[in-house]
Amino acid sequence: MTLVLLQFTAAGVALFTKAAFMEGLSPAVFVVYPQAIATLFICPISFFFTWRKPSKPSLGVRGFWWVAFTAILGVAVNQNAYFAGIDLSSSSMASATTNLKSLKSFAKVKIAVHCPDHMYTTSWTCFMATIASFLMALALGNTDLHSWKLDSSLKLSCCVYSGLQLAVFFFLQAWCVSRKGPVFSALFNPLSTVIVTFFGVLCLKEKMYLGSLLGALAIILGLYIVLWGKSEDYQEEATELKLQDEHTNLSQLLIGDKAFRSSELLEPLLM
Repeated sequence: MTLVLLQFTAAGVALFTKAAFMEGLSPAVFVVYPQAIATLFICPISFFFTWRKPSKPSLGVRGFWWVAFTAILGVAVNQNAYFAGIDLSSSSMASATTNLKSLKSFAKVKIAVHCPDHMYTTSWTCFMATIASFLMALALGNTDLHSWKLDSSLKLSCCVYSGLQLAVFFFLQAWCVSRKGPVFSALFNPLSTVIVTFFGVLCLKEKMYLGSLLGALAIILGLYIVLWGKSEDYQEEATELKLQDEHTNLSQLLIGDKAFRSSELLEPLLM
C-alpha cells in the first residue's frame, strides 16, 4: 500500500511540473529547489533522531561513496534528464522512461549494508543531490537571477510539493527496499506511468500516439524481464546459502555442550 501511494505522489509531481514548465520554469532550475527543500525538511528530523540515539550512525568511506554515486547519477543527472523530457515531450512519455531507472533501487541495498539508518542516509543523499543539481544548473547556463525566480504561485507550490514528496519518497523507498528487497519495490514503478497517462490526457489535454504507447509498453515489458532475471538470481543465491547452512549443520555433532565437526571425530582419542 505504501508503494502504491508513493506512485500516486510521483505521478502528481510529473503532472504538476508539466504545468509549471508551461509557465516558463526551467527544468534544470526546478530540480535544485525540490532537492533543497527536501534537505531542509529531512535534515533537522534526522539530526533530532540521531542525537537521541546512544550509538550514532556512520556511513563509512564506502557508504559515503555509494551515497554520492546515488545522489549524483541516480538523482541529479537522472532528474535533469527526466524533467527535460517532461518539458520537451509529454508527461506520460517521460514518466514511461522512469522505468529505465528502476535499477537505482539496487544501489540503495548497498547503502543499507553500510548504514541501516534510512533517515540518516536520506538526509545525506538529499544534501549531496542539492549541491550536484545546483552545479548542473549553472553548467547548463542558468547563471542569471531571473531564471531562478519563482514568480507565480504555481511555480512556488510545485517546488514545495515536489520537495516534500521527494524527502518522503526517498525515505519510504529505502525502508521498503530494506524490508522487501529492490525487486519488489521496482515492480510498482509502471503504476505511475498509467496514472500520469490518464490524468495527462484528461487534465493537460495531452495527445497520445500509437507509437508512444507502444514505446512505453516496450519499456515496461523490458523492466519486468530484467526484474524477473534479478529475482531468479536472488532465489539462486538464497538456495545456495540455505544449502551451505544445512551442510554446516549436518557436519557438526553436539556432544554435551560442545559441537564437534565430523572431521574432528575421525581423529584418534589416544596418541
